[in-house]
Amino acid sequence: MLVSLTVPNNQRVKTLLQPWQDEVGGPQIAEVAALADRLGFSRLAIAEHFLIPADHVELSGSHYLHAVTSLAYLAGVTSRIRLASNVTILPLQDPVVQAKQWAVLDWLSGGRADLMAGAGWPLGQGRRPRLRHLGRAADGRPARLDRRAWRDRGDPATAPAPQLPALP
Repeated sequence: MLVSLTVPNNQRVKTLLQPWQDEVGGPQIAEVAALADRLGFSRLAIAEHFLIPADHVELSGSHYLHAVTSLAYLAGVTSRIRLASNVTILPLQDPVVQAKQWAVLDWLSGGRADLMAGAGWPLGQGRRPRLRHLGRAADGRPARLDRRAWRDRGDPATAPAPQLPALP
């Protein structure tokens, strides 16, 4: 059986909040990760959000870790458990930087990184963040990162930057 674990104090969703959670910091999260690794859990997950609509902060909280950064820290105290985002918000981050971060995490962790991607908070009903999406081309279309750009470049963590096609 495969069992995943969301690490404590990586989010403050009202229905999931535990009374002891505020006391948990980086060292304690690392202890939980190492114990989960030894006990045979299959995956550690880190939730990620950048923008929470004001009318959802009370229910969803405003405390979320950055997934790839947190998982890199946890990779150092684990050896076999998979490391996953739950979810990484791609449209709010540069796609080339994200690809590099995840390639490095996967390489440093011995191939244990699981990127679960999402678009972010549902933007329906008039909710439109007033920001420029880094993951978008100048005309608003999603930017595409072609895996072929990294093909035959060796180790993705240390390979030279690929030459990407110009965006329209």
